[in-house]
Amino acid sequence: WQCWMRLGATNYRIARYRDAAEAYRKAAALVPDHPGAYKNLAAAYLKLGQNEAAATALQKALTIQPSAAVYTNLGTLYFFAGRYADSVAAMEKAVKIGANNSLYWANLGDAYRWNPGDEQKSKDAYLRAIQLLRDELARQPGDPNLKSQLASVLAKRGDADAARAELNSVENIPKLTAGMRFRLATAWERLGDRAHALKHLGEAVAAGYSLEEIERDPELANLREDPKYHLLAMRAAAK
Repeated sequence: WQCWMRLGATNYRIARYRDAAEAYRKAAALVPDHPGAYKNLAAAYLKLGQNEAAATALQKALTIQPSAAVYTNLGTLYFFAGRYADSVAAMEKAVKIGANNSLYWANLGDAYRWNPGDEQKSKDAYLRAIQLLRDELARQPGDPNLKSQLASVLAKRGDADAARAELNSVENIPKLTAGMRFRLATAWERLGDRAHALKHLGEAVAAGYSLEEIERDPELANLREDPKYHLLAMRAAAK
């Protein structure tokens, strides 16, 4: 089962989400009492836009053992479904269990920002994510994954100058993953630079990033009205 989990993780990292889901299903069949298999399976389903299957997998994982990772995935599911109050509740549980994780704070910031009345809570959650990311970068200088996360959170919080500086330092690093490119795209769009956003979004899609997830992300609602995005999506769908 560990081999299937590793294969799933490798496929997920390179945006081969159907292959990742298949590997995680095989792992779960071998260890049906292992929450991590269902958590990872749900993450792959989310990338494929299979929300009901993702919810079922997450509920199974929570039944076995509640964890911060499962709660943040459940919050992500609610977020993409537009259920922002439910997303907040799940993300708050994730932070309560895993308060030292920058990703959980960033996700909580997202949920707060889209939930009416929680704008200041969003800024505070983003600030904590930024502090934790800077601590991680002090230990792993130049890590492109951390730098792309930091650029995204800075942009979402409205720290435009700091976000641009971080973006300029990371965007030309070779071999950025699809997920990293997607973060750069959302950050540039948040900063009002549509040309850079489309450039990185195109590269993310070319590297295998899920069109289904792009279509659901509220951060890109205005970008999806751009004719250039429709051409990008058309080419990706044809491919």
